Amino acid sequence: MAFRAARDMIRTLREGETLPDGAREHTLRVSYVDHSTLFDLPFNLGI
Repeated sequence: MAFRAARDMIRTLREGETLPDGAREHTLRVSYVDHSTLFDLPFNLGI
């Protein structure tokens, strides 16, 4: 479920063209409530 939400968030940001230049090289970090990392999802991932 977290992966789908992160993927959809990235897709929305990319489609809305609201990302600043160079942001496509960054990642979205998804973490647990205790702030430990669950996974990082690159903005330039073609999903």
